[in-house]
Amino acid sequence: MLAFDSLIIKAAYASRVPYGGALAVDRHQFSEYITTWLTNNSNVTLIDQEVTTIDDKAITLIASGPLTTSKFQTTIQALLG
Repeated sequence: MLAFDSLIIKAAYASRVPYGGALAVDRHQFSEYITTWLTNNSNVTLIDQEVTTIDDKAITLIASGPLTTSKFQTTIQALLG
């Protein structure tokens, strides 16, 4: 990740907190760094609201995590089988 100048590594170093020899982060600062980067990137559309459908003609990255609503879960299951 270091060799590829990863966004995640940049965010980790920007939000680093002391924790011995490990790379530990302040999770709020880390999250804010990533969110700010995504929001300011013209190649990314960040949707901060409930999504219930997927446009099958668009390239879509779904990162809904544990907060996925049952309605959206049904949509994903129908799409992926």
